[in-house]
Amino acid sequence: MPVEAYEYRIQEIRRKIKELDSVMTDDVNKFEKILQEQVRLTIEGEALLIVKKVISEVFVRIVLRTPVDTGRARASWQFGVGTAPSGVAPDKEYPELKDKEISETQVRAAVASALEEISVAPASVWFISNNLEYIEALEAGWSKKQAPAGMVSLTLREMTRQLEQELGKA
Repeated sequence: MPVEAYEYRIQEIRRKIKELDSVMTDDVNKFEKILQEQVRLTIEGEALLIVKKVISEVFVRIVLRTPVDTGRARASWQFGVGTAPSGVAPDKEYPELKDKEISETQVRAAVASALEEISVAPASVWFISNNLEYIEALEAGWSKKQAPAGMVSLTLREMTRQLEQELGKA
């Protein structure tokens, strides 16, 4: 084989190597971008699950601690993302919430179902609110037999301690 043929063959091999190198670099870059995006989505997804779990637990505890007469105070608890919910439950009897022995499982199921519908960034601002005109009085111990220490303040103290313990384990 003449020298020119070898040189041509070497040139072809170098060109092919360069082409493959370019394709591999593009593939590696694409792979890296896809992998980074998957990691980001996984981390955000996990963070959102943790946020939802904490919100759910706080909400359930507050609802279950809310004193019951007609059930309206319990029915008026709401949560929202980005803006605080407005409005209150209509002034009527709520037999499903009136029972002081309401199943924790029922409340948890309702909250879990509602939270499932929400898909937002974990860093979003979440609100738990009750706009009933007498909810502050209930929180302040107006119903001394049912909630002398309040519902919200007691729940927040408990959850703060629990989160501090959990984070201390990490």
